[in-house]
Amino acid sequence: MEKKKYPIPRVEGPNIEYAHLLEQDYVGPVSEETAIHLYLYQHMINEKMFPEFSDLLHHIMIDEMIHLELLGETILLLGGDPKYRTIESTTGIPQYWKANYVNYATGLKEMLAADIESEEIAIRNYEAHREMIQDRYIKELLTAIIENEKEHLHIFQTFFQNYILRS
Repeated sequence: MEKKKYPIPRVEGPNIEYAHLLEQDYVGPVSEETAIHLYLYQHMINEKMFPEFSDLLHHIMIDEMIHLELLGETILLLGGDPKYRTIESTTGIPQYWKANYVNYATGLKEMLAADIESEEIAIRNYEAHREMIQDRYIKELLTAIIENEKEHLHIFQTFFQNYILRS
């Protein structure tokens, strides 16, 4: 996988509402943090049985770590705090990231289905947030992340077709 180029995190100005939106992508139930743990778990349990899949997961996990860092830096620039929690919009109560957000399926078909679903939801969430946020720098960053997530989705779909549907 080739190294991706991302915009440098910057913002037009502080905006705590935008920070709270990005926190959902950062550490919500379907987020970069959850994806990192999902792909790390799958990478480890597949190293011997499916080494090609395991290696693929390792590379995608690194992309997700970069996304996490970029979002965290952007949240900080917006005046937020990049803790591993989201803030409920109606109550203001923090919801800390939980390990039970990770899908712990162990069958290859179930893992790939979870990966595909996770990437599809992440793309939809990013696209919705890109529409809600009126900051050109954040839109640029989200566009780059969306493109990378679409690449991940395509990779998982191709892997599913080649290893599950053709079996």
